[in-house]
Amino acid sequence: MYNMIYRHCTAEGTPYEAGYELGMQLMCDKKLVKELTTPLFGGKSLPEKQAESIAALFEKYIPGINEEIKGFSDAVGVSYMDMVIYSSYIDLPGGCSHFAVLTKDGQQQQIYHGRNYDYNFDEPPILITVRRDEKSSTGFGCKIFGRFDGINEKGLCVTTSSVDMNHKGIIGNGFVFPMVVRALLDQCATAYDAREMLMEMPYAEYRNFLISDHTGSAILVEASPKKKVSKSIAGKDNNSGFLCSANHFNFVEADGIIPVKHSLIRQQKMEERLNRDTAKISINDVKALLSKRYPEGLAFPYYQGGMGTLWSIIYEPSSLSQYVCYGSPESGTWNLINQNAPTGCTETLVSLFDVDAPGDFWS
Repeated sequence: MYNMIYRHCTAEGTPYEAGYELGMQLMCDKKLVKELTTPLFGGKSLPEKQAESIAALFEKYIPGINEEIKGFSDAVGVSYMDMVIYSSYIDLPGGCSHFAVLTKDGQQQQIYHGRNYDYNFDEPPILITVRRDEKSSTGFGCKIFGRFDGINEKGLCVTTSSVDMNHKGIIGNGFVFPMVVRALLDQCATAYDAREMLMEMPYAEYRNFLISDHTGSAILVEASPKKKVSKSIAGKDNNSGFLCSANHFNFVEADGIIPVKHSLIRQQKMEERLNRDTAKISINDVKALLSKRYPEGLAFPYYQGGMGTLWSIIYEPSSLSQYVCYGSPESGTWNLINQNAPTGCTETLVSLFDVDAPGDFWS
């Protein structure tokens, strides 16, 4: 058993003020601050010219983000150009499952967007709400400023899953997922807006993006450095439908990346369950799919083996609702997140129960 502290930090104001507030909330975590300023993989700090080039790219797609980073760095007492977020190698493999299902009961349509984030203890889990420039979003932070997932004030929801489970690496120049998710949440109102922006952004890794919105639309984008392909469902066109993704591509040839077995099994399980009676799927059905242990469902207990469920999320874009379960949903509690909570940071202690992974699990 492992005890994990989950935080929910809320900040607001101008970009600089929001960043400074986050820094003040987290500055006592010296280990976290060190990780945020230590070059990844034992490398060296970026040359100033390269850091400035990346900062300019950030500003193009996420206006105000550099001021937010500077506010944070001023609060914790470090140089903002030393923040590891400016490194182009901000990529965590993560073995995730996610799906969006459009249901219809009579005339009432609803999208449920579900996601499990499965990995190990690489980064402390911090759910971050930022309200600035009349915009707001909530999502789990990656290096504080990027996002693993999230929902914004318009009801746009974004989740991702890695296709590079064996970590083949980043190819070429461009964004990787944390700042892509942040850009979509900060700048887009609908799934179609987000797809247009994602298709245009320079991109450098292998990943699936699932995007849904308050109109009843959802889009799955399979993105590689060479190609991006999408598939969509829309409330105005369909009575029901679903999209789902594990840790492999179905539309894009992935340059020799071979899917691991458990990804294929999860994809099949989602398709079987979501296709059974799509129009009548309820939020309890969604919880059950996320909560049952693999291979019957999508929850994993293999924390030391690199595949444990660290959090689960269910979005209802039409009501701007976000239900989060800290730790495994097998035995966890679903919490409705208050995006209008006052600024500050709350902590929740959760016990994670580890199980040894089967010997052939990563085959």
